[in-house]
Order: sequence, then C-alpha cells, then structure tokens
Amino acid sequence: MTRQLQQDPTLDGVSLVILDEFHERSLQADLALALLLDVQRGLRDDLVVLIMSATLDDRRLSQLLPEAPVIRSEGRSYPVERRYLALPAQTRPEEAIAGAVQQLLRQQPGSLLLFLPGVAEINRVQGLLGERVAADVLLCQLYGALPMEAQQRAIHPAPAGHRKVVLATNIAETSLTIEGILLVVDSGLERVAEFDPRSGLSRLITRRISQASMAQRAGRLSAGVCLHLFSQEQGGRAPEHHAPEITYADLAPLWLELLQWGVRESGQLTWLDAPPAPALAAAVDTLTGLGAIDARQHLTPAGRAMAGYGCDPRLGAMLYHAGEEADAVATAALLAAMIEEPPKSVSPDIRDHFHRPLPHWAARARQLRSRCGGGEGRPDLNMAPLLLAWGFRDRISRRPARLVQPHHRHALGSGQRQPAGSSA
Repeated sequence: MTRQLQQDPTLDGVSLVILDEFHERSLQADLALALLLDVQRGLRDDLVVLIMSATLDDRRLSQLLPEAPVIRSEGRSYPVERRYLALPAQTRPEEAIAGAVQQLLRQQPGSLLLFLPGVAEINRVQGLLGERVAADVLLCQLYGALPMEAQQRAIHPAPAGHRKVVLATNIAETSLTIEGILLVVDSGLERVAEFDPRSGLSRLITRRISQASMAQRAGRLSAGVCLHLFSQEQGGRAPEHHAPEITYADLAPLWLELLQWGVRESGQLTWLDAPPAPALAAAVDTLTGLGAIDARQHLTPAGRAMAGYGCDPRLGAMLYHAGEEADAVATAALLAAMIEEPPKSVSPDIRDHFHRPLPHWAARARQLRSRCGGGEGRPDLNMAPLLLAWGFRDRISRRPARLVQPHHRHALGSGQRQPAGSSA
C-alpha cells in the first residue's frame, strides 16, 4: 500500500481503499491511514477509506474521523464455549500446555488450534505431544517463515479418518483461516519486537495478549470450544487493546517513508497515535549514519534509492552499496531476505544457511534483485561481511584483549556475549 501511494499519490483508478484487521495497529497500517488522509485532504476528496475489524476501537477512530459513519454488521456467528484454566505454577509451561491440549482432545471431537508465542515454544510442545496423542492425530506447525507447502498442510482440513493439532503463532489470529478447527487452546501470550531508542536495538519480548486478541482467537467458522490457559479474572484485567506498534517500534523505516512523501515533521500528518519523539530522534540518527539523509534531513541519492527498495533502511543500504555488480546484488538481496525472517533452526549463524536458502528467502531475494536491476548474479558469502557493514556499521564490535570470555563491545557502547561454540 505504501509503495503504491509513493509511486502514485493520486491512486489513479482507485475509488475505495479498505484497511482490514485494523485492530492490529501495525506500523504499516497506521502509516497507510495517515498517508490516505493526506491524499484525501490535498488530492482526492472523493477517495473513500473503509477501516474494518471484528474488534475495532471505533471510539478513538470516531474522535479522529468525526464525519465517518460507524457501521456494525453482526454477520454469521457460531456459539463458542469459552473456558478458562490457570496453569499450575509448579509445572513447566510447555508441559502444562501439552497436558491441557491432550485432555481437551480426549474430551472433545475435532481438530485443534493451539496459539503459542513463538517457534521455540511450538517445537517444545510438539515434541511433548508427539509422545502422547493418538495415531490418528496429525501435528502441524504454522508460522510466517514456514515454506508454503508446510503452511498449506496446516491450513487445509485433516484427511479422512484423522484430525490435527495446529501449533501456531498469532499469524493464525487474523492473517488466515484454518479449515475444520472445532477446538482452540490459547496460551494468552504473544511475542513482539520492542525498540529501545537509547541503545538503538530492538529486543523480542513475550507479553500477555489483549482482550481484542482473545476474542479474535476464540472466533471460529463453526461451533466449538476455546480454552484460555489463564483465569477468567486474569483475562478481565488484560487491556482492551494493546498499544499500537508505532509507540514501541524502530521508526527509521517510517521516517524514511515520510521524507520520501515530502514530510519534514510528523505533525504535518494526522495520526491516530503520533510517533514518539525519542524514537523519531533515533530514526534520524540511524538514517544519517546510513547516508540516507543529510544534515538538513533531505534525502540523499542513496536515501532515495533505499526508499524505493521496499525494505528496512539498513537492508536498503546493503542493496544500494552492492552497486551494479550482479553477484554483489544477489548477495545483498539474499542477506536482506534472511535478516527479514531469520533462521528458525538451532543455529543463528547465517553462514550455516547461506548456500541452502529456504524457498521464501529465495523468492524474496529475487524480488529485491529485480527492484535493484541486478541481473542474474550468484550469491557469494565472501562479499557478505562488507555488505553487512554498510547496513550495520553501528553494530560492528570488538573483543577487548583483556577479556578471556567471549564478550564484545559494539560501536553503540553496550556489550554483548558471544554464543558458546561460535567463532569470533
């Protein structure tokens, strides 16, 4: 959506834009709404914007858009029995979750969808369930980085004479629909990336989901049971909606988009939640360090090129500095694809995956190569260090000579420990 707006701000031939599942309040959704309102105000007063969700925060949207009518449609709904079960504190979480799934499968017919916060939990719970479920129960994983074939196995109904347990992240909450699910087990947890403007780093945190997410997870295409793995009282204390991503994300990609749009101050646009000043200041520092903007916050030739790639500015810097050499472009594109969706296996070292890229990495790399006009080069691991340095120069670290333990200090000033068994 953002790329289309940047290339054609008048949206020629478009009369209606629908922003669906808006309750998720992703950074891209908030940016799209701000840009669309700007288009309405200055270029297309006839453009209609429709904001949709089953759990929409329409009170705040009505404050932002007082002239927009609110339309509620009950549609077709199915009776879902919502149960609550607080997990025992003395039992390992994965052990308790596997036990709850096993018990619900014994009590109820049908296939089951289990929500877990991440891939590590999915692997651990699947390992436990594999020893406990009946032979007619198929175990399927579902998360964004899975190959399409594996995702399709999870989404399609179980074969005749079988039922399945789908172990999923919150990709199954609103992004897609899984057929044949009668049972849901909700861990009540999700994992998100939270940016720290002081360190310039993002870290993954695990948090309790909101009441809106609980309702989304419970909703089914048929009658069934949803077992929440927390007490009803604890569920009632959860926030109605979580803070939007714009309030805790790295805003360097957002600020690059706004500069390309022609905005020099975020207050020039209408926001449901304004970008926080500390995160914007950190974004300016990041883009300056990447050479995307000059001292007056004007896009440089490198910045304009990076804005057109449709990826994070750091990855755009790698693609830009790859130049026109086909092998360098192919290497930068593959690195960018791998960094966007890091390896989910035991090894986090990209060298262990570089020569056998997963299908979704290869597909994304082809897309990025075409945007760079890089031809049909071959990725070369020897080019990776320099290309990575262009995008992550502030993450380059050194090991103090006086330290025996594998500990490093990077350019931002903070330290990090090297994983055991990895090379320096």
